[in-house]
Amino acid sequence: MYMRYDNKSYTQFYDEKNIRSLVVRLLNALKSFYTFRDLELMLDVPQQALWRYVNFLTVPEESTAKKILRKIEELRLIEKVVDDMVRPNSKGQVEVWRLTHNIGFLDLLGFWVTLIPKIDDVDVILAYPEDSSPLATSIAYWIRVNLCIATRKANATFSSKYIVETYQSEVDGSVEYLAIPKGCIDKEDYVLMVTNNLNDVKMFNAVYALVRKVQAVPWGLIAVVARNREVVDFVKTYGLNVIKVLRVIT
Repeated sequence: MYMRYDNKSYTQFYDEKNIRSLVVRLLNALKSFYTFRDLELMLDVPQQALWRYVNFLTVPEESTAKKILRKIEELRLIEKVVDDMVRPNSKGQVEVWRLTHNIGFLDLLGFWVTLIPKIDDVDVILAYPEDSSPLATSIAYWIRVNLCIATRKANATFSSKYIVETYQSEVDGSVEYLAIPKGCIDKEDYVLMVTNNLNDVKMFNAVYALVRKVQAVPWGLIAVVARNREVVDFVKTYGLNVIKVLRVIT
């Protein structure tokens, strides 16, 4: 893991009016990974009550919601799910495509991002490339900001409604295009870049250049996996406020 445990405390949510609905949403996500019996033992809440919460038959009292949220934090239930899900298989690979099809995982990771210090500074989420859109959408929903998607389905004669950057892929050496719609990022916006795989430095250079082209600020980067430590160290040289990589393969 890289820079994972310096996040804010869950106590920031204790005074929110929607803490009860927040806890219900987290329980629904956790239910994808734990049984009601497991949750009962860990959260000290009867599984019959948990079943009613998850099925939207009732919501917990505010005191119960705070208790559940406190237990989730103390036991690091979300971190444990992420650690387990973002684990290399027998071939040493993380099947990221499976993660981005798992609604429970996306919901928990979106919530986890809200705990990043100064995350409220972010104005827009930039997903790159397109297959990172599910993760970026969840994050944008949780922190309540706009979403922009960088597409590789572009070429030298692409629509004038897009801003285009070219790069030579480190994967196969081919010349690739990356494009964002004009107007999806405003001047001086703080941009959080989100990608499933941080494995092509040249692609990162291109998305960084797109942000600078519109005179916005590359604020941070979140990646599910990185090819190796060298790639992460290279990205660090850009001086971003936040770099979060859930798993470095080698």
